[in-house]
Amino acid sequence: LAAGTYAIWTLPNEKEWKVVVNKNTHAFHLDYDESADIGRTGMDLKTLSDPVEQMRIEVRPETDKAGGNKGRFAVMWERTEASFVFTLV
Repeated sequence: LAAGTYAIWTLPNEKEWKVVVNKNTHAFHLDYDESADIGRTGMDLKTLSDPVEQMRIEVRPETDKAGGNKGRFAVMWERTEASFVFTLV
């Protein structure tokens, strides 16, 4: 992904979540344009022991992988954490 400004959308359901990177940074949920998608990927799901009352988004170092250029993007809400690993190049 080239340096720039992007919108991040999630497509959640009970069994899987997907994250979408989109070029249109001014879209509201009713204005979503799939043709502006740059890419989509699945997200890892984890059940949290304690509920998260207000939705929280974190970008943090990925500690499970070797090397210092990996991170994890995570969305936490209620008892669900959906996340994906990314690599900085």
